[in-house]
Amino acid sequence: DADDLISEQYLEYCYWGLYFNKDADWAYTWSVGFQNNMYLWKKPFNAEEIKQNNTLVLTSAIRKSLWEQVGGFKKEEIAYNEDWRFWLDCLSLSKKPVCLAGYHFWYRRTDEGMLNTLKNDDIRVYLSDRITENAAKTVDKNVRAKHYPINSCDNLYSFNDNTEWALEYTVEKNNNIRMLWIVPWVVMGGADKFNIDAAKGLSERGYDISIMTTIPSDNEWLYKCKEFTDEIFCLPDFIDETNYLSFVDYYIKSRQIDILMVTNSTVGYYMVPYIRQKYPKMVIVDYVHMEEWYWKAGGHARTSSRLSDITDMTFVCNSATERVMIDQLGHPAESINTLHIGVDSDTFYKDIVEEGFLYRLAQLDENRPIVLFPCRIHPQKRPFMVIDIAKKASRIVPNIAFVVVGDGPQLEELKQTIKKNGLEHTIICIGATDRMAECYKDAKLTLICSLKEGLALTAYESCSMGVPVISSDVGGQGDLIDWEVGALISLCQDEETSLDCREYNESEVDEYAKAICDYLQDDKRYKSAAKKCRERIVNDFSVNRMVEKLDNN
Repeated sequence: DADDLISEQYLEYCYWGLYFNKDADWAYTWSVGFQNNMYLWKKPFNAEEIKQNNTLVLTSAIRKSLWEQVGGFKKEEIAYNEDWRFWLDCLSLSKKPVCLAGYHFWYRRTDEGMLNTLKNDDIRVYLSDRITENAAKTVDKNVRAKHYPINSCDNLYSFNDNTEWALEYTVEKNNNIRMLWIVPWVVMGGADKFNIDAAKGLSERGYDISIMTTIPSDNEWLYKCKEFTDEIFCLPDFIDETNYLSFVDYYIKSRQIDILMVTNSTVGYYMVPYIRQKYPKMVIVDYVHMEEWYWKAGGHARTSSRLSDITDMTFVCNSATERVMIDQLGHPAESINTLHIGVDSDTFYKDIVEEGFLYRLAQLDENRPIVLFPCRIHPQKRPFMVIDIAKKASRIVPNIAFVVVGDGPQLEELKQTIKKNGLEHTIICIGATDRMAECYKDAKLTLICSLKEGLALTAYESCSMGVPVISSDVGGQGDLIDWEVGALISLCQDEETSLDCREYNESEVDEYAKAICDYLQDDKRYKSAAKKCRERIVNDFSVNRMVEKLDNN
């Protein structure tokens, strides 16, 4: 309808959804109701239910052959639910749809709209119901729809080079550099914050940015990308993994991409050999956050190193990972460069941030010193170690409070373990929040006791807010954190074999507790560290510096 909306991606989602699903006759996405009636519409397809209620979305992509076979929307003497009748007629012919993920159809709901007008007229409602009831009698209730996202792959390297008119379609090219980022998802976390900040910064410098995701996800931070680009495609939402490469090939051609950036996407890395062979002049770069010996014998760092002869440049987030990739994984030194993530020092600046938010959220007395533990609650972060640290620290500083900020697969178990240990008033879990600057504002210290890090975003943010960081000496944490701005604690567990091992070395726990309590009890030292934290970020680790270095390379 003339007053409804579709997203920038809608036509391509539906085209490719139908192209790769030859047995489907129409495609639709989830829907957003807006204006007078606001809602999200995400209903699983059920042919039997559709006989009673129209749960399908009005605006869809329909194969012309089906439209002609059904005869389109059939006219009657009264206005009625002609779209519902159309779907019932399709189901009577045993035709099935493909339901694509994502809210890409926006349905404007007004008090004067046809749907409300019909509902408010009893005679029309009665006659409309008779029409749809008759159409429903012949519906094939065994029709099943294909629902995205799906997470299965039989042959990742399948490629179809016969994509009809679509591969001839091109977007007119301007003078801007066009850059495609392939990422696993866009969720809350340090890796995704880097992707967003870097892509946004380059966009402000005149780059045209496109984003593609490769893993099924709610992508809760996707809205941040929409601030600087309309070119966002969540591949699992509309095509099978076997066809990703065909779509990426089409996209590179149609948008005339100049630079490909791969970061943390296994599927993205697996596409690189084909893309290099097909597009020899394209610049291909990647970004590695850390080596991970407990996953694929090095994780993305190993994959990146194996592809180094066909990529142009690899960026890493810390000097320790750079050394590992050169010395242990064989990455050529001339094509690898440390690019620290950086932080928006204007946003994370204590003088402009309101205080008291975290105290109110955690329901704490403002006289209690807070140690912030901000992270995804995952074995890599060793969240259960906080319990042991809190026990020892609270013996020295009785009113100390540890506030856990973040979500993740171990959050509920962590809460139960805290309660089991009788520490509900010492360790408080508040879940995830976008108001991290306010959290740092109220914190005295930030704790990072991870088994593995690249260089944690939380370390950057905390220092930018003038909050000293007590961190495990892992990955590249030493590029930012030292004993002048916090403390580095030696790791006593083996990274490769100790993932989710909850038997912690007592001396390591003691070191954390001692470092925390020393800062809380030495005001002069604390103030000196807090000042140096901020200075270090402003001088060497801002987002502006990060984007400038990326652009120049």
